[in-house]
This record gives sequence, structure tokens and C-alpha cells, in this order.
Amino acid sequence: MATATYAAGTWLGVVRANTVVLLGPGTPACPGPVPVGTAGARTGSHEVLHAVTSSFGVSLAQIPSFGIVDSGDALRIFLRGDLDLTVQLPGGPVDLNGRDVTTWTERRLDTPEWYRLTVAGNGQPGPALPLSDGVVLLESLTVSLTGTPADEVAAPAGHTR
Repeated sequence: MATATYAAGTWLGVVRANTVVLLGPGTPACPGPVPVGTAGARTGSHEVLHAVTSSFGVSLAQIPSFGIVDSGDALRIFLRGDLDLTVQLPGGPVDLNGRDVTTWTERRLDTPEWYRLTVAGNGQPGPALPLSDGVVLLESLTVSLTGTPADEVAAPAGHTR
């Protein structure tokens, strides 16, 4: 069972049923309902991506910053803007970000142990707070997918929690 912690910040984080959606502070209001799944019914990551990107009513190049991480059968990742993501795999960490892309960074990673999403350039995150399903303002989110409590996930060299 996944466990999660977050540090408070300015990005809107929607966490539900193994799906995380982050919307940057420049996002105009909330772009409508984001179809993250419920415990009994999963929504695919591509449906969530479509809902987020189509709700802004602008061209792909003008879409505000966002992040989507789905931890269903594998880790599916979509990042745009000043987001850094570290995923711990059995073979070592993988670092991704959403900067310098025309649309978004997209990856699929198998057998993740945990991941940490961090808003770039915000310095040292505040205290780690527990998070289950919910909507919060955050600057970082750590999710453990192996049952190890998220607050016990070690920070890799050169990274902060």
C-alpha cells in the first residue's frame, strides 16, 4: 500500500487512487473536475492528461505548468514546467523534470519503489505532513509504493526531502 507525505507550498495537488495531479500557481483557477479514479474504478493516466490539457482552452505551447503521476500497473509520468521528479528504481534513481519542453515530458517506469516530486527553486521544503487522498497546496510530495512509510524514504545524495 502506498504512503505519502507532502510539504506545504503554492502548487495545487490532487491526490486520489494512485493518481497525483499538480497544477502550478499560474494556473487560472481550477480547470474543472480532474477525473482521477476512485478506489473501485481507475481512470487511465491518458484520460487525466486529456482532461488537464484540454480544459485550459489554449494551444499546447501555452498550457500552464502541471504534473501527473499515475502509479497503477507502472509509473506513468507527465511533467511540464518547474517540476523535478526523482524515482527510485531497483537499479538506482531516475531524475526527470518538466522544463525546456514544447509540450511535456512523458515517461513510463516499471517497478518503482518511491518517487519524490519537487517544485524547482523553492529551497528547502517545510516539514513533511502525512497525506492520503485529498487536495492540498504543496511544494513537494513523496510517495512510497512498497509499504515503507514515505517519511522514512531516504533522500538520495544531492537531493532534499
